[in-house]
Amino acid sequence: MSETPAVTHNAGRVCLSAAVVVLSLLTVPRALINYGVDGDTVRGIITARELWRSGVYYPSRLPGAPLFEYILAPLSALDGYILVNAVIFGTFLLCVLAFRRLVNNRRHATLLLTLFAFTPLLLVDAVTAKDYIPGLGAVLWSYVAARDGRFGPAALLLGIAVGMRVSNILFAFPLFLYWTLETGSVMRSFAYTAGGAALGLLCYIPVVAHAGYRAFHIPASGYSGFGYFMVTVYTGIMALGPAALAVLAVSIIMKGGVIAREAARLIRTRDPEFAVEITALGLFSALFAVHSDRSDYLIPAIPFLYLALDRWADRRTLIILVAAVISFGFITLDFKGGESGRRRPTIRPAPGILVADYLERLRLERLRAGVNRAPVPDRSVILTGYGPVLGFDNPQLVQAEPEEFLGAAGAKGITEANFVYRLKDRPVFFVSGLSKDNALKLQELGWALFYFSDSAPSLLMHTYGYHPEAIGAQKLEVRGSDAFFQNAAPNRPED
Repeated sequence: MSETPAVTHNAGRVCLSAAVVVLSLLTVPRALINYGVDGDTVRGIITARELWRSGVYYPSRLPGAPLFEYILAPLSALDGYILVNAVIFGTFLLCVLAFRRLVNNRRHATLLLTLFAFTPLLLVDAVTAKDYIPGLGAVLWSYVAARDGRFGPAALLLGIAVGMRVSNILFAFPLFLYWTLETGSVMRSFAYTAGGAALGLLCYIPVVAHAGYRAFHIPASGYSGFGYFMVTVYTGIMALGPAALAVLAVSIIMKGGVIAREAARLIRTRDPEFAVEITALGLFSALFAVHSDRSDYLIPAIPFLYLALDRWADRRTLIILVAAVISFGFITLDFKGGESGRRRPTIRPAPGILVADYLERLRLERLRAGVNRAPVPDRSVILTGYGPVLGFDNPQLVQAEPEEFLGAAGAKGITEANFVYRLKDRPVFFVSGLSKDNALKLQELGWALFYFSDSAPSLLMHTYGYHPEAIGAQKLEVRGSDAFFQNAAPNRPED
């Protein structure tokens, strides 16, 4: 019997080592390719480099992620995407450690920790140069500090979370509820949460100076009505995957009575931890319903969903859910058919989001390296829908000005006019998007107009209200075996 603690300790170390190896296999290969496929990753790095170079902060987007981009500034000066991805991965490990602290006294602590650590959406962003994971880490450690009775550190960490991403200010209300129920002091709870939130908002002073308070307006979606509802449903499902959502739905239906009774008991007893879980889950989910462009916007809700789940789910349900969630990283069902700009509902097997992220990063780098193989003549403009990612640190391209192909019309009616690029040795321009008037004007001026098969049609339809094919633009395939950059040699104009 005396050997049991040692055996248990060794088993724990083996499991921990195995988990680290698996997490590394799921992240390191992607971290070695680029910053990520989201255009905002490159926007943030561009902002960070400019901040380091000039000492002036211009937000990468509105309202931006100022504290995150302040931290990126020295990192961008030291190295490229490998260092940045390594730092982001470090904050992911801190998230896992914080969640471990939060589930220590739970019935199914090991299963909950496994569920959190191997959630594919979190693993995608664990090596992506975005603020999602660092912000989540600050939120979780703020809650850990609050549970430990350390009001000052909890408020400071709340401020860090808000500085990373302004939507994290929603966590101030669950934190306020926790402290109020735990201590009975409303004023003290309010002072700490308001102080922490205000500290985070100070990071946005340069943003307000640059763009005014409109920086905090939730941007309008390119969809409305039923279209917006369908987008919200799709992006919501893709946060955990259709299999996991099915497991959750069936479990909730089967145990509705148990859930209702347990919730009523916890509300009646004024349980402070349940108050945090249910309000954080509700607030972050509500914000997602209002602005549902990306599944990543649900990331702050995920740990609180898991914590709430433990209150009524049995071990068998959690084991099935762990399997369903992890499988989403490798294989899933996709419901988005058709092509960019002409989507239609479908059901088909597809690579899971970890596999898809790896393949997409590789494809993006091949596209960047092969832009000079585009089968287009001189005096061509290619609509890409890719923002800055195509030309960023790409020796094939140089920065260009819209006036070079539009004349005096300048930057009006151009998506991200500051990220227009040209082939280094040819008058072939790459622009994210053009208004219909500008596109027609180009053709009148004798320019050939092309568009990438992916991203460009959707951007043009939802921003400017037209499909490029309708005005005679020619499609350049950028996916699959027919992608133009698969050609063996760069395209050259005919003599």
